[in-house]
Order: sequence, then C-alpha cells, then structure tokens
Amino acid sequence: MVKFTLHDIFGYLFPGFVTLAAITIWASPDCLSEASIQQYENIIWPMLIIALVIAYILGTVVTSVAGTFLVLGPMKEVLPESLTGRLDGAVTRILCEGWDKESDKQRSHLLDRTCDEYVLQLERKDRYLTKTEMFFYRIDYCRGSVVAFLVLGLSTFLSLVLRYGVLGTSTIAVHLAILLVSAIAVVSFSERFKRFWRLRQYYIAINFLILHREKAQEKSHRRGPQGPTPKFSRWN
Repeated sequence: MVKFTLHDIFGYLFPGFVTLAAITIWASPDCLSEASIQQYENIIWPMLIIALVIAYILGTVVTSVAGTFLVLGPMKEVLPESLTGRLDGAVTRILCEGWDKESDKQRSHLLDRTCDEYVLQLERKDRYLTKTEMFFYRIDYCRGSVVAFLVLGLSTFLSLVLRYGVLGTSTIAVHLAILLVSAIAVVSFSERFKRFWRLRQYYIAINFLILHREKAQEKSHRRGPQGPTPKFSRWN
C-alpha cells in the first residue's frame, strides 16, 4: 500500500503547485484578472485532480533539481575547526591512518558518511534515524520551495515586462504582489534551508563524538586499571 506522507505534501505538492502557478501565469497572464478568478469558483473536481497529479510530478522534478544544485558544504565547512579537529582524530582511528592520504573532497565525504554510519551501525537508535530524516525532509522541502518560488518570480517578472502594455491595472497589481511574495519566500526558505542543514550536521557530529567517547570508556573499563593505555581514551 502506497503511503501519502507530509513530505509528499510539503516536499512535492507545495513546490509543484507553485511551479504550476508559474507556468500558468506565463502561458496565460489573464488568469490573474478579476473575470478569470471568478471563473475558478466553477472549477470541477476532475480538473482539480488533474492539477494535483501535475503538481506532484512537477514537485518531484523541482525538488530533484534543487537537491542537485542547492547543496551546502560538508561538516568541515559548516562546523567550527575545534569540532572538526576532534572528528578528524576519531575518524582516523576508525578508518586507519591511510585515509588521510585521500583528496580533501574525498576526506570530507568520508568524514560525513563515517560519522553518520558509526552511530547507525553501533546504536541503531530509532530516535537518531527519525531525527536525521526529519532534518533531511525539511531541507528537501525548503530548497524545493526556493527553486519553485524562483521560477514563479521569474515567470511573473517576464510576463509583466513583456506584456505590460496589454495588462490591466488590477492584473499588474497582482503581478507585483506575486513578485513581492516570491522574493520574500525565496529569502525565507533559503535561510531555513541553511539552518536545517547546519542543525543536521551538528546533530550527526555531536552524536558521533558522544558515542565514540562512550565506546572508548567501555573499552578502557574492560582492560582494567593495570592494562595498557586504551587507544580511544581521548579525542585528538
């Protein structure tokens, strides 16, 4: 059975409807006139269902495009150096000394993936997985909305500029209002996207360091006070 989740609504349908509105405004700028708006009251259910399907498809495309182009840096570019230094030392012990010979790009990727997988493999906590997925879904929703409102703003601007002489006063006012809303939405969703990206990176890093320290202490206790100095006794 196919489940329809909140991510489908906010991650796909919402940006899809915004993109569909952008296409409609470009194809038919008169759709914003008072006469056209009054006709929408007589819309039939089959047309609404078709619009939902089209919006969902457009939303998946927009969100995929956003996921390709709207990407912030890895942990080393998001977190402070004091934290990434500890992550580097711990991951070096896990992956062995040779991994630091890789390129900076590969090391950054390995650092992110290792921290995440370490917590998942050793703890398998449902809460951790749920929390990281929550951040991912919100990131997906925000960056998909950024692209959708960019398309809406661009479509409205071009429609206004290229057809300014034939548009009525009320239609021009609606165009300007949509431009303002689009600009505010792009800025707002961009900031939310950056915030959730940073929060997800911090959450993964902190959980990794806490778990790594706990495992090191457990290993130290098993060796006893007379044993050799444990390899994971402290972070570097």
